[in-house]
Amino acid sequence: MVVRKGARPWSSEELAAINSFFSDQIGELKVPGKQQCEAAKAKFAEALKGRDWRSIKFCVYNKIQTHRKQGE
Repeated sequence: MVVRKGARPWSSEELAAINSFFSDQIGELKVPGKQQCEAAKAKFAEALKGRDWRSIKFCVYNKIQTHRKQGE
């Protein structure tokens, strides 16, 4: 696994927050927008305090891509 310099792996607490908030979007294969990511960050402020909205969006995007590949 290649990790780019400065990249921080996602903790299990962060991933649990992402999965619970964006479960519908992942199931529908829809990437969330800025407002949805900001809402997730506000709801799970303690878990997602070190992440910006773009990193949350890309995490959900990557989960969708994995979901699509597993479905094929």
